[in-house]
Amino acid sequence: MGGATYTRRMDVIMAAVIVAAAILATLLFRRRRKVHADPEEGITVKDLVGPLETLAVLVIAFVMVLAAESYSAAEGAASGEAAAIDGIDSMATLLPDPTQEKVKAATVCYARAVIRKEWPAMAADNRFSPEPDRWLDRLRDTFKELRDPTMFKLLTDADRTRSTDRRERVEQSAPAIPTAVYWFMVLTVIAMVAGYAMSLPRRRQGPQLAGLWVLAALLVASLYLIWDIDRPFRGLVPIKPGSMQSIETDATKDFLHRFGAARLPCDRDGMPRGSGGRA
Repeated sequence: MGGATYTRRMDVIMAAVIVAAAILATLLFRRRRKVHADPEEGITVKDLVGPLETLAVLVIAFVMVLAAESYSAAEGAASGEAAAIDGIDSMATLLPDPTQEKVKAATVCYARAVIRKEWPAMAADNRFSPEPDRWLDRLRDTFKELRDPTMFKLLTDADRTRSTDRRERVEQSAPAIPTAVYWFMVLTVIAMVAGYAMSLPRRRQGPQLAGLWVLAALLVASLYLIWDIDRPFRGLVPIKPGSMQSIETDATKDFLHRFGAARLPCDRDGMPRGSGGRA
């Protein structure tokens, strides 16, 4: 919960800083002296707005691409992990009993533990949950019982892919944008909004002032969107365990059909049976 609380606090601070900068700049431009088009005066506020706008756009574009790439990588890792678990469960059908039952049970329980234990832990604190590891240990112990070298290789390769995707999924749950880069972008946006405010005309500035507030609102929305996407498993558009849920549902139905509910060693939350859950 600490990570989620920190995120909400930073959202409020970020929006407050931008809005306060727009208000301050609006008040300042009312007090400034009228700017004359005198070459001897040197550079004016209007001359600075263009470079500030270019810098802000470039920084926002760079950071948005970085956040989008992290989001896409997290989504791909989650889907890849689910596909690997599905592959292991499907190959287990070719195994003799009781090895088949052990592998299928471990895949069902692993999927449940990822969905209901690791996903919340990852979203809140960007960390692994120890619950899926219990079923991974059982799965790997079962692999050691295999006598078919071809099947052993296929299953271990699938498990290696699952492990890589799981690690990538959890790593991508942490922000990809360095704090210094993000706040540099915020300061650049503040400077651009202030520059626009300072360059507004002294008279009949109503439409321009309204446009300034629209611009400030859009920039705040852009900054929040980047902040949100950079935390792909929480916020407005979180990545949900839909792929893993689909695999878990199919694998559970297959296991119950083959072996029955009483043989499943975990409850709905991926915890060992007897912990208070239901199969």
